[in-house]
Amino acid sequence: MTYHPRTLAPSHPRTLVTAVVTVLAGAGLAAQAPPILPSTTLVQAGRASLYPTVSLQDVGTDSNVYLDSVAPKEDFTYTLTPR
Repeated sequence: MTYHPRTLAPSHPRTLVTAVVTVLAGAGLAAQAPPILPSTTLVQAGRASLYPTVSLQDVGTDSNVYLDSVAPKEDFTYTLTPR
């Protein structure tokens, strides 16, 4: 593509038309709509809202907590993680 030395515009009219149409088509687009979240907002500061959650993972029994082959100890384990 070559440019006109005075205007720095493309010398091909079809390229210019394509660029203008692309810019104008994107001008009408809006930002994404806000997500629909539950009405159980615990913390809200202006437009910012926090929806704290907790994750419970790895629930189960460990049959040898201390990796002792002579006298293994069993224990109940779980992982509770704030998100």
